[in-house]
Amino acid sequence: DASEGTSTEVAAESQDKEIECTEETKTSDSEGKEATPATCSTDKAALSVPTDGETGKQEQSDEQHDTSNKRSADELEPEQKSKKAKSENAMVFKMLCPFWCAGAVIGTKGTNLRQLKEETGCVIRITRNHENFPMTSERVVSMKGDVESIKKVIQSVQDKIRTDKPPPNAPSKDNTKRKGCMKLVVSVSSAGRIIGKGGEQTKKLQTLHGVHVDVMKTADLPPGLNESVITISGQDNERIDNCMADVVALVSEDTRANLNYFVNYADFSQNRPAPPHQFG
Repeated sequence: DASEGTSTEVAAESQDKEIECTEETKTSDSEGKEATPATCSTDKAALSVPTDGETGKQEQSDEQHDTSNKRSADELEPEQKSKKAKSENAMVFKMLCPFWCAGAVIGTKGTNLRQLKEETGCVIRITRNHENFPMTSERVVSMKGDVESIKKVIQSVQDKIRTDKPPPNAPSKDNTKRKGCMKLVVSVSSAGRIIGKGGEQTKKLQTLHGVHVDVMKTADLPPGLNESVITISGQDNERIDNCMADVVALVSEDTRANLNYFVNYADFSQNRPAPPHQFG
């Protein structure tokens, strides 16, 4: 049948167009030069099959990429561990600051205090004016950080106490004596650790550093306040500072220490009853 023959020819022609084919034809032009091979175009995208060498290079590249990613993760791991360890090792410590020196510690618009925070990485706060530690005229500097940072904050505040000029209304005799003292605030538990059995630890600190160490008696503390004052005094500032470092180390080893960072000391004034709990 003529129609069937025509249909068969059309199908064959269509099939020939769908199949990719490349013929190498060599023709000569008028000057006898060899022409480039002729390639049949196709409607389908050609698939490139890599050789064994190319496959090996690709696998090596992927392996290097995976190794690089793994190495990057390993490089970040110590830093993450360090931040975690620093957070876990943070401790709370406090010290007293005379009212006449608080301004020097804080600085104009808080610049000195802000700089001290940035340099040490500690969280630091100073009680408000007239919010003093019970039975004293001194404000409380609270700090939270690792042991080395704590010591830096204490050193900085103490240097301000030693060099700041008191106002005229402060007795010069008391100021001179105060400049030779460092007053640290610790928990009652830590105070007992610093005293030691029969006062053995206090005697050891005094002999080792050539300073006088005095621990506030529990009877002198207002009811409900779980804090005590350690006073280190002497003629040599360096000896006082070295003794302070040992005291901080002893406190850091006290697993029972429970010093609260936030305490409203106005609640412990002599004219008001002790609160049922502290804030922290």
